[in-house]
Amino acid sequence: MLIVLQAIFTDDEGFPVKFFLQKDLDCHVLTDLRKAIPAMGGRVEPKVPRQGFIVVMPGSDEEARLRLCWQSEDRPGRFFVPYTWVEECAVAGKLLKQIFVSKGVPMKLHIHSSVANVNSRIALSRRIIHSGGNPAATFETADVILADPSTEVFSTLVRSCEGSFDKRVESFTWVKSCIDRGVLEFTPVVYKNPGGRRAGEERTSFTTEDERHLCEWIALKIPYKETGGRTGNKLYQQLIDKAGDPDYTWVTRHTWQSWRERYKKNFARLDPIIADIVSHLNLPMGGQGQYGYVRQKARGGKKPAKRRT
Repeated sequence: MLIVLQAIFTDDEGFPVKFFLQKDLDCHVLTDLRKAIPAMGGRVEPKVPRQGFIVVMPGSDEEARLRLCWQSEDRPGRFFVPYTWVEECAVAGKLLKQIFVSKGVPMKLHIHSSVANVNSRIALSRRIIHSGGNPAATFETADVILADPSTEVFSTLVRSCEGSFDKRVESFTWVKSCIDRGVLEFTPVVYKNPGGRRAGEERTSFTTEDERHLCEWIALKIPYKETGGRTGNKLYQQLIDKAGDPDYTWVTRHTWQSWRERYKKNFARLDPIIADIVSHLNLPMGGQGQYGYVRQKARGGKKPAKRRT
């Protein structure tokens, strides 16, 4: 894959971000990093910087030594990243923030067995690692348990951790949401009515995250409401068809009818959110992949009508 390197390793004032490379990395890896980092605006330093990134080989003895010497709560601007992080930044076209870090130490996250899709688990681990966290924690030692909210065990996990001050349970889609927003935000604890489900209430309640996903989908497929189709069935049936995609496993939380009804009953509130997403992504009308648009037929002169005899 051809990657166009951009000047993404610069701070807010345009100065190069500083990097220190673990000295016993593979020689080919070191050579590639020493070329790629300056090409993306950064600077490789001979000593560990006060603020910047220490690029390491995860799990190595030298990484453990470097962390022991240089990992400090007093240096919140100094981060340890795996050597693969540099390439991930190049692919993303931006400096990937180290979100899952607490007091200078990687947060411990456990991917629960309810997240059964192998591709989803691999993608989730990569996102966590490249955003500062440790996805290899056990259930007992984890700060956050990541589980599939569409499974029966999810509510059991939530209840089991409700009284804990040092352990939380989140949907596995929470990782991507934090990365997209660039900030670590836990699902807030709210008062739950102990009574039964109210008439007309969804069996699985819609969350703020669900609505954000819904708005992003509509923005990509029908960015401009005037083209029509936002309340049609096909748009939401196509959404459910994406369930096999690791980035769309959240669609199984609701039926296509529920997704449609959620938009239909809340369009006045959701349309401005969709418009903001369209503006941020600078989506043109009639772009490839948008609902209802097909390749235009080649233009040609109309055939002359046959003359009656």
